[in-house]
Amino acid sequence: MKIAVLSDIHGNIDALRAVSNDMKTECIEKVFALGDYLGYYYEALDVFEELKKWNAVMISGNHEQIFLSFLSKNDNFRNNVVKKYGAGYLKYEKDFSSELVQEITELPLKKEVDVDGVSFLLCHGSPKQYDEYIYPNATPNRLEAFAKEEYDFVFVGHTHYPMVYQGKKGLLINVGSVGQSRVRGGIANWGIVDTNNHVYIPKQTPYDVTKLERRLKENNEREYIYKILRRNN
Repeated sequence: MKIAVLSDIHGNIDALRAVSNDMKTECIEKVFALGDYLGYYYEALDVFEELKKWNAVMISGNHEQIFLSFLSKNDNFRNNVVKKYGAGYLKYEKDFSSELVQEITELPLKKEVDVDGVSFLLCHGSPKQYDEYIYPNATPNRLEAFAKEEYDFVFVGHTHYPMVYQGKKGLLINVGSVGQSRVRGGIANWGIVDTNNHVYIPKQTPYDVTKLERRLKENNEREYIYKILRRNN
């Protein structure tokens, strides 16, 4: 079976739709989604709807946790979230149904999955903590600690930097970010696992950032939120 692994879409439906088209070309049969479906960009509702079409196996990311706090915290917390991550949070609060909010609330922070006898651990940050960063330049000892021998694949996201680490105990993979690559703008990073041969293939899907960039500028978003869409271009 060919499984697509996605992470850190961040409301960027333009990037996700480009990836979805590639997944159809690749004859993907199953999708794992590692969290951060929202944050930064506005179309998170469309992101959730697209993932539901694929019947994706989903876990929570730190931005889902921030959103749940956003709904109940005081004005100071809410203002700081909008200042840091953009006005998308205000749109989510308006657009999300109570049923979707409940679904987000119930997303696990990590999940064990077995497909065709291949074992997976799905995480957002790390196997220990959902908001822990594991960067590619981490020490070998640190990387080794997260490559778990009891799983064929340990998948993480959160950093937006793709990484594959073959440890002594197991394989640790960060698929990178679909919606906000910090390697190169206009590229959605994701990956494919083939359970028939246990091979992981990193994927890069180009997409047009201009429409999203225009929507952000029209809403007077802070420059970082749209300038990162063209990083290293």
